[in-house]
Amino acid sequence: MTNSLIFSPPLEDLETQQAPLTLSLYVKGPTSPVPAEAYNKDLPIGTGRPTSRHLLAATPLSASPQLARQFLAVALLDDWNMINRIYAEYNFLSSVYSAPNDELASLQRGMRTMLQVDDAELLSRYYQMREVGIGERDELGCRVEMFMLEADGEERGQWMESVDVGIGMGEEKRREWARNYADAGRFLRRAMLGY
Repeated sequence: MTNSLIFSPPLEDLETQQAPLTLSLYVKGPTSPVPAEAYNKDLPIGTGRPTSRHLLAATPLSASPQLARQFLAVALLDDWNMINRIYAEYNFLSSVYSAPNDELASLQRGMRTMLQVDDAELLSRYYQMREVGIGERDELGCRVEMFMLEADGEERGQWMESVDVGIGMGEEKRREWARNYADAGRFLRRAMLGY
């Protein structure tokens, strides 16, 4: 959630790059461990060094910066599952951050409880909720519960952190973030449908 996007070359330098050029987008995340096969006397120096940059998308060689940006957009939008997942996450965050303080505190208590429930009970509850068909029109608590049930243990902890951050930032700033997430989600949806 606190990951940042890194363009290579940086977008501000893109216009000054010589053609042909390629544009790559990385997400900064946890440092990946060095694979055992990297420790080989026959490999060049630097092979298998730990990295915190993970490639999301890259363009083929492009004749102009504008074309490179377009190719990158196409490459990103080509993964519909990823776009749908990001869209769902942004809608989740927008809904949660739009909630008043007391409702957010209630959601936080419910999420904390879910973190302590065993997997068998969570799976049983997931199937119950799925049978009912929880959707966008249902109350926020039900949607949050369903979203949490669909996440794995590590993701649940991350969403819990998001709620903690939301409570800490205060209602006015939280509503601003909710609007930003909603706008980003709508943009992704329009881009996907127009693609």
